[in-house]
Amino acid sequence: MEIISLRKKQSAFYPNTTQYTLTLGPKFFGFWGQSIDKNQNIFAIRNISSVERKFRLSKINLFENQLWLDLLELKVNFQNIKSLELKSFQTVRIFNKID
Repeated sequence: MEIISLRKKQSAFYPNTTQYTLTLGPKFFGFWGQSIDKNQNIFAIRNISSVERKFRLSKINLFENQLWLDLLELKVNFQNIKSLELKSFQTVRIFNKID
């Protein structure tokens, strides 16, 4: 319930915001959402395979001049990370501003 509550507060997930499904290949599913005021961006990336996979962050557009964090683990900073190891069916939510 805590995760759902946190997600509901994020303006990039509101209805009627800009949201796109990302083409990330056969092993990953992702989408990008942006708040109406364009201040918050969230990328949700999911490993849809049954084994751990490496995901290259260069496949998504993380603006270099912004701090990108994991929505659920705020201490995880993606600033100097080139790739992520995602466990089977793991989802990561990368955002630039918490609401």
